[in-house]
Formats: sequence, C-alpha cells, structure tokens
Amino acid sequence: MNIEIEREKLVLFTKVGAIVLSSIALLAVSWLVYPQSAETLSGSIIHQKELPIYCVEQEKPLISISFDAAWGNGRDGL
Repeated sequence: MNIEIEREKLVLFTKVGAIVLSSIALLAVSWLVYPQSAETLSGSIIHQKELPIYCVEQEKPLISISFDAAWGNGRDGL
C-alpha cells in the first residue's frame, strides 16, 4: 500500500514537472520567435499615430500657428 502511494506521488510529480518544463520551453521559444518590442512591429501590425512637429531649431526667432482640424473626430481608433 505504501508503494502505491509513492507511485501516485511520483506520477503526479512527473505530470506537474512536464507541464512546468513545457511552459518554460514555450516561453523561451516565444522570446526567440517574436519581436522584442512594439517598435519592431510598428510598420506591420501596430499602427502608430503620427504626431505633429512642435519645435524646429531656427537661427532667428519665428512664430507659427497651426490648427489640428482632425482632433477628436473619433475615427483614428486611438
């Protein structure tokens, strides 16, 4: 009877170990296969919103005014 209990513990340990090792292996493979950051995906999957130019270096002081006519239209999805 004691041998049966030890056998069941060993089987459970083996199953849990296989699940843990499989999870670690899957995580390691995913790091190798998928890109490391969202910046590498910007051209293909993630569409990044273009931001306006706020400051440009000039030799003499200039003033410019611009209006963002599309602000808040709700179509950009961001």
